[in-house]
Amino acid sequence: MVSLYRRRDGYWVGAFYAPTVSGGRRRIVVYGKTREQAREKLTKAQQEARAGVLVPDELWKLGPYLEYWLENFVKRNRRPATYTLYEMNIRALPESRPRELQAHRHDRRQCPAVLQPAATTRRLRTQGTGHAHCLERRAYPCRS
Repeated sequence: MVSLYRRRDGYWVGAFYAPTVSGGRRRIVVYGKTREQAREKLTKAQQEARAGVLVPDELWKLGPYLEYWLENFVKRNRRPATYTLYEMNIRALPESRPRELQAHRHDRRQCPAVLQPAATTRRLRTQGTGHAHCLERRAYPCRS
């Protein structure tokens, strides 16, 4: 069953049921400022469901999802140096709420060490200069 309707605040809502990983069904809801936007998003979500992209059974919090992604996708599909760099960056994220995380967002213009290729971080760590302290001490944002 597919629904497309307008809310009181003017936004349009599109919804349908999609299969989940465990074999059940889950309601997928998309929003748009116009009917066309909502219909496009709804059509795209339905196409993904028809193509076999299953919906997760539960919504993930950022921390557990990143750990799952790191262990199940990055570790199997990337080189060990890439895995180590990603793991270091994920561990450096503050364990906090999304608003606090936004406040702690690292400005890449101030510190080129974060989320850069592994060669850059290796160079910074071996030289002991630059902004390697950001990765080692979990300093967000970099104030140097």
